[in-house]
Amino acid sequence: MKKHLRTSVAAAIAAGGMSAAMAIDLTENISFIGFGTAGFARSNRSEAEFRPSVFPKRGADNSGLDFGVDSKLGLQLNGKVNSQFSASVQVLAQRAGETSNADAISMAFVKWQPNSDLAVRVGRLRWAAFLATESFAVGYANPWVRPPVDVYGQVPMYTIDGIDATYQLNWGDNALSIQPMYGTTRFDLPEPFPGAGKVNGKSSNLVGINMVLERGPWTVRAGYNRTKLTVSNGMIDSVFSGLRMASATMPEAGTLADSLEARGSRGQFMGAGVIYSEGNVLLQGEYTLRRTKSFMADTTGWYGTAGYRFGKVMPYFTLARLRVDSPVTNNTLPNSGGTAMLAQGVNMLLATGNNGQQTASVGTRYDFAKNMALKVQFDHIRLRGAGSTGFLVNAQPGFGGPVNVVSAVVDFVF
Repeated sequence: MKKHLRTSVAAAIAAGGMSAAMAIDLTENISFIGFGTAGFARSNRSEAEFRPSVFPKRGADNSGLDFGVDSKLGLQLNGKVNSQFSASVQVLAQRAGETSNADAISMAFVKWQPNSDLAVRVGRLRWAAFLATESFAVGYANPWVRPPVDVYGQVPMYTIDGIDATYQLNWGDNALSIQPMYGTTRFDLPEPFPGAGKVNGKSSNLVGINMVLERGPWTVRAGYNRTKLTVSNGMIDSVFSGLRMASATMPEAGTLADSLEARGSRGQFMGAGVIYSEGNVLLQGEYTLRRTKSFMADTTGWYGTAGYRFGKVMPYFTLARLRVDSPVTNNTLPNSGGTAMLAQGVNMLLATGNNGQQTASVGTRYDFAKNMALKVQFDHIRLRGAGSTGFLVNAQPGFGGPVNVVSAVVDFVF
């Protein structure tokens, strides 16, 4: 079953354990593995650029083939200290945004595994918040060219610096993994509009639990995470400073600042997903919720994928949607007189979360060689909500879509 092979590859990379068939042994206790994607994307619009996540500062438009949207190369080194302790370091080269060189280290952890049922890791870890967490960066392990951004783009982080533990229970044909985690992470995002400045963010005291049940062709996942969010840049800070100054004569301005400022504010992310892979049939879907006590919008994201294998070829179809559940404007302050600029600043902040969109994708995967797959995908993106720019970047004022994107990539593991 190709599904089980691809899933095991991703799990092995994330866990830091490689099978003899996949890893290159450098010494008796040190092994190496690599993975990557090479390809291009092109859209049909010049007024906005398509990107696969919230991090890149630029993306694909209609000016030519963009080879940076999906292309990446990952290298991982695994070292075994003894029968219980091991360590792994993974570096990932891809188109970045406002990131530092340290962010190229996508994983770096020490693992203690006293028995086959329990594993504890400390360091930089993949944040287990999605069904495809383990395979997020490993294109070969996924059916699509890229995970649906309508769901996976809701949170600006995919790793945490902290600790997790995985305990596996086995009974009959069932395997249940329970994974609590704790950590923190920092992230930088491109400026949301010209002159706003890049966005600095931090997720601290992140506590989460991830549970995965496997039975035959079924994989079912559920998870919950909560954290304290801090998000700032020059424009954000000036808006909240202005609100607090105005609160001396207008108490509602202070109340508004308290309800919208993301400075140690509570954030929650939860979701559930399922995979059914049996014979020629692949069905996969996720449903997720983001909730915050700040100007960052509450959202609901979901997708469903259906594929059918004809030997080494699998055509597939995906429908995905991101819905914004909280207001993207606020009328607490009068948009006239002395508070006009402040009211406009508040609404500009709220508008940064106005990224509702819907994506219909059709594609084909062809496993043409061992550990290599060719994928071709067409995406039709419709923006949902007045003024929404979805996950597009560098959108011109008034742009309302839709956008078509054509992509072709080769995924590989070595």
